[in-house]
Amino acid sequence: MARLALLFVGTAGYVLAAAGCQPVAGPKIGERFRDCAECPEMVVVPAGSFLKGSPASEKERDENEGPVHRVGIAAPFAMGVYEVTFAQWDACEEDGRCRGHSWNEVEVGRARGGRW
Repeated sequence: MARLALLFVGTAGYVLAAAGCQPVAGPKIGERFRDCAECPEMVVVPAGSFLKGSPASEKERDENEGPVHRVGIAAPFAMGVYEVTFAQWDACEEDGRCRGHSWNEVEVGRARGGRW
């Protein structure tokens, strides 16, 4: 199972194999998939670009929201359709693939009774 790869680095169109980093065919753009029964549902997002930030003239704009600039995404990638659940995170940790990754929000969320 490749839970960690899908939770953190999932790529679409091509998935880099760990040994030798040779691209192999992966899910298609817009396709939803799961790597395992308890893994999160993922969707393949295309490469492209978007404008990030807000114009200085925007009402109630915070200082850290600018300047507006184009952000490019060079390659397709996969991301979760929904937020990662506590159960999915726990399964990843139990499998040993999420160790070494700090996710303080998990414990904060648990302390709030499952609310972020």
